[in-house]
Amino acid sequence: MFAAVDRANLTVHSIDPQGLENAAPQARASQSTLANRSRAAALDAVWGSSAHPMSGRQNLSVLPERTGGRIVVGRNNPEEIVPQILDESSAYYLIGIERGASARPDGMRRLEIKVRRKGAHVAAQRLYAGLPARPLNAAEVPAATKAGPLENALTGLMPRDEVPLSLAVTPFANPETGTPVVRVSVDVAAFVRSDGAHVPLDVAILAVDSAGRQVASARQTSTVTASRPESGLPFTLDVQSLLPLPPGEFGIRVAVSDPGAGRVGSVFSDISVPNYADAPLSVSGVSVEYASATGGDPIATTRRRFARTERVRAVLQMYQGTAQTEPLAPVSMRVRILDAKGVAVHDQPLTYPAAAFTRRRAGCVFVLPLAKLTAGEYLIRFDASANGRTSGRTVRFSVE
Repeated sequence: MFAAVDRANLTVHSIDPQGLENAAPQARASQSTLANRSRAAALDAVWGSSAHPMSGRQNLSVLPERTGGRIVVGRNNPEEIVPQILDESSAYYLIGIERGASARPDGMRRLEIKVRRKGAHVAAQRLYAGLPARPLNAAEVPAATKAGPLENALTGLMPRDEVPLSLAVTPFANPETGTPVVRVSVDVAAFVRSDGAHVPLDVAILAVDSAGRQVASARQTSTVTASRPESGLPFTLDVQSLLPLPPGEFGIRVAVSDPGAGRVGSVFSDISVPNYADAPLSVSGVSVEYASATGGDPIATTRRRFARTERVRAVLQMYQGTAQTEPLAPVSMRVRILDAKGVAVHDQPLTYPAAAFTRRRAGCVFVLPLAKLTAGEYLIRFDASANGRTSGRTVRFSVE
């Protein structure tokens, strides 16, 4: 059981519904009082009645201590602890650790996680183990591993990093119907061949909900042809797809395969899709666009690292309920650029009167002041507000 828990990276919490228990015999209706017993018999009864619950509660701590879970025993106010368990389980970071060789048969390793944040406490699994080295029978092989390389890269716990990929997912409202659509852009420049030959690629997209259930999928074949520029120059080659999705929180998974070369890669991201039709105020995802040095219209890119001399802008749309009929309201947009320390290095208010909205939507275009920024990591915050309602988006970028 311990090995199975370790391999599954399971966090086990123990909650005792008995609450605070009085183990003394005189406190139990089923026991006679001390007055009716001898002193020795009374002491034996106290010890016997308290030893059993104490032993049981000690057992409740075994799995939480091993897996980093919480122990809720011996208290009458579990409602103060249980919500914390639910909150901790609602969001998480997935950290992958490459395990070194082990001389031990079970390959067990001790795991210790430390943080520098003052006052922070980390509860983590103390041990982890690899899968058994023995070969599996055909009946024991998971169904996912029987699928092709593209499907395996799409459904694995972590993305396949053999081929570096970049992903940008941008939700917006369909201009015709007002229903949500997600633009999925994946940078496939890593598949480009040095001789500039045509490269047929299989692209698979999967959207899953918070429970891991498939909500939507798409698959396409794209043939790319490009030559890599001189060393050091930025180079991206984005392949785009549109995926209709309902409002909600989703994980987007994209896998790309070059069948001719046998190369496969995948990349995962999360996305929040608003209810554009009914929400009084909502915003689309942020599309990052750059203009080439030769001129022309800006084009969307998955790239998020830019030189101070480049021309880059962020574009998004604001909606006031595409299916609603209430009078439109003016919208205030606050655009802030925060540095790696969370300090605002740019703060700009923008105002959009009701007349700026056509079919209950209006565009917001913000040109990044790259020339005024020093090299480093940044975050743009877009915060829209109208009639006491707010909606916002963020996007990260860096300056070289």
